[in-house]
Amino acid sequence: KKVGIKPIIGQEIYINQAGKVGHLTIVADGDSGVKNLIRLTNHVHKSSHTKRPSAILSDLQKFSKGLICLTGCPAAPTNWLEESEALKFVAGLKSIFDGRVYAEIMFPGESDTWTRPLFIAKKLGLKSVITNDVHFPYETDGELHPILTTMKAAFSYNSTRLWLKSPQEIMDIATSVLDI
Repeated sequence: KKVGIKPIIGQEIYINQAGKVGHLTIVADGDSGVKNLIRLTNHVHKSSHTKRPSAILSDLQKFSKGLICLTGCPAAPTNWLEESEALKFVAGLKSIFDGRVYAEIMFPGESDTWTRPLFIAKKLGLKSVITNDVHFPYETDGELHPILTTMKAAFSYNSTRLWLKSPQEIMDIATSVLDI
């Protein structure tokens, strides 16, 4: 508070949709949101019997008070479901979160990760937010990232663009990609 930093408490959760696990970003809004985020996380870890504990829509419904939902990164169901199914999925989120769902736009790599969420936002009347996928602090750490992910999880990202960018860097990318 002394230096004007307002923390935003949230997490990327796993969501099981159509038998496949993807990502959603959930952000707490106030004390009730923080409590429900913790409750949601604990519930999912206790009730899920998969390698990656994942929520289902009814879990989100049960713990949605005080939470804000972003449609997720490129690994979210909104990006890999068929278009009509993605629209149904996000409409379900919109119903659960009652006006607290935003289309998440990010630019983690070279491939187009923004067209689908912008399409869904337009179709369902959602506002969009631009987020930054951060896997390492400095741009110069980019060349080490594929090595670390290969060692850690036996896969590698095709991007070195996952550093903690400044707001201006994010806006520069958004401006060049979205023609705004």
